[in-house]
Parts: sequence; C-alpha cells; structure tokens
Amino acid sequence: MVESMAIAENLIKHTSFSSHQPGDIMTGRFPFSPYPNGWFRVAYSNELHNGSVKPLHYFGKDLVLLRTENGTAQVFDAYLGYGCRVEGDAIVRPFHSWRFSQTVHCLSVPYSEKQHPNPQLHSYPVHEANGLILVYYHSQQEPPTGEIPTWPQWNQQNWTPFLRRSWQIRTHPQDMAENALDTAHMLWLHGQSFKAVADSKLEINGTVLTHHLRPNYRLAIASKWGIDATGVVEISSYGLGCQISYTRIKALIEFHSLALFFLTPIDGEIVDVHILVSTKQIIHPVITHLLRHKSMTEISYNLEQDIPIWENKIYQSQPLLSNGDGPIPSYRRWAKQFYSNQSLKSSAPKTVAKTIGAH
Repeated sequence: MVESMAIAENLIKHTSFSSHQPGDIMTGRFPFSPYPNGWFRVAYSNELHNGSVKPLHYFGKDLVLLRTENGTAQVFDAYLGYGCRVEGDAIVRPFHSWRFSQTVHCLSVPYSEKQHPNPQLHSYPVHEANGLILVYYHSQQEPPTGEIPTWPQWNQQNWTPFLRRSWQIRTHPQDMAENALDTAHMLWLHGQSFKAVADSKLEINGTVLTHHLRPNYRLAIASKWGIDATGVVEISSYGLGCQISYTRIKALIEFHSLALFFLTPIDGEIVDVHILVSTKQIIHPVITHLLRHKSMTEISYNLEQDIPIWENKIYQSQPLLSNGDGPIPSYRRWAKQFYSNQSLKSSAPKTVAKTIGAH
C-alpha cells in the first residue's frame, strides 16, 4: 500500500497522465525529437562474425550491420544491405551483384564496363570496443562530436564478466536518463534500496554530465547487525544513449559495482534498453558471484518500478519541483545540445559544478 501511494505521488508531482492507447505513437508526449544525436548501442560484438550481415531497426529506420572479412563492423541504410553478402572487404548487392566499397563507392557492375554514379546512401560512424558496437546517429548526418563512452574495468581480471538484461520500454531516452538526477524519487519510489541521500554534486563537461551522490542504503544484512551502509555513486551520462554508474558501498565489507545503461530509440515510441552489470572481485569467487547477481536483481527491480511511470506520463517542460528534487533543470539545459533544432554548442558550459543540500 505504501509503495502504491509513493508511485501515485511521484506521478502527480512530476507528470500529468495522457490518454494514449497502446497503439498510439509518441507524437505530442515530448517537445523534442524522439531521435537525439549521439552514440547508441546497436549490437554486441559476439552477434556478428566476419563476413556476416545483421538487419537492424533503430531511429525509425531499417538499417543493416555487417562485418567485413577483415573484421570491420559497419552500419548502412538498409537499401544497401538487405540480402547483400560480404566478399572480402566489398559489399555485393543481391539483385544485380553490384559491388560496393566500405565507403559505399560503386566498385564494379558484373555485366557492364561503364562507370556508374555512386548512390546517395548513408554510412553511419561505428565505434566497436569492449564487446559493444556503437553507432553515431545525427539527424543532419553530421560527423561525431563529444566523448565516446569508456569503461576501463571491462577487461580487468579483478572485475567479473558483465551480466546482461534488456527491455523495450515506451518512453524517450532523455526522460529515462533524467531519473539519475531525480534524487527525491530514489527515496520514495525506490525506498527498499535507498534510505537517504546525504548530498549530490553535478558536473558538466561538454557532452558528458556526471552526477555524484552519497546515499545511505537499506541492506538487510547490515541492518540486522546494526551497521550503517553508506556509499558513493558516480553516474556519467555520455549524451542521451549511455549512462555509466559506478557504485562503492561500505558496510560489513566494501563492495564495488559498475552498471552500464544503453538507451537506443527503436522508433518514435519504443526505446531498446540494455543494462550490463559487473562487480569487483571480493573475498571469495562465490561471494563475488552472489553479489553480482544481487546487484543486477536490485537494479532491474528498481528499473521495473519506473516503467509504469515512464510509459504513462506526459513530459512537463516546467514541472513542479522542490529543493530536494535534484538538479533536473540543469540536466535538461545540458540535454538540449543533442537536438539539431535546439543546439547549444556555442553556449554550453565547459564545466559546471553545483552542490545540492542534504534532503
């Protein structure tokens, strides 16, 4: 009952309900494009072998992901890729076997010696690292700007392999990522995990926004022994498609975890959400294994508490906020730079730091 009242209060405080039916598109829910500019996850490396092709649907478009024989991953408009095959480093169309280079330059036509004009096709910038394939999307097809997400713990032996989970949620990447700034909702909606937030500090450096938190946690084993569970959380947003959350919790032992959140719009309505969780090795492999699964379970449960709110609210440009709601206005000003018609590149602050009082 208490949890239901908390959900209702959070909905009333920050949103107004919409009358959308399940089949409605998202038009009108958000005053900005459903496809922000930036880096987005589209696949895992182990899903694509050399010489293979994988169809995709993101940003409201049919796309194709392929890997050349030399191992290079590339993403094109689906016009080039559906039914194509890879021969060496060339792409061969299925209908007439025209051969194209990796830069979508027509190399040859098997039944003609005439030089043909190159098609107006778009090749998306791709960055592959740490088992992930990221694509840079820009509504005006401009080249990549800003930092590419990195996570040095990925290949370190004292960190566990990443667990993965995924959802498809009817929302917007910006609205999802905003939750990391809403410190009040952590205590009311996710009160089973969070006891208090002592302070928070926001840093903005171009396309990267980092929120530093010092929460007190509700850990059953710690409470049983009368031990406080305190922690430090650092959540870095690399644009609107990727958040990296580093957590250090100190109770009976010191526990370190890393959670990666990837938010890729499929179309104007649905976001493809992937969470990856790793923990630092501690005491014994069995304990480490249990803590990693416990961390994923806790993060997944908290996310699923948010889904009914994300899927049933209308974005408010001027929400009712109190002093304890977190630096949401600063986050929204920062997010404007990822939309072509709201670019703030010339005026975006290089570095901003703001401390929010205890609440």
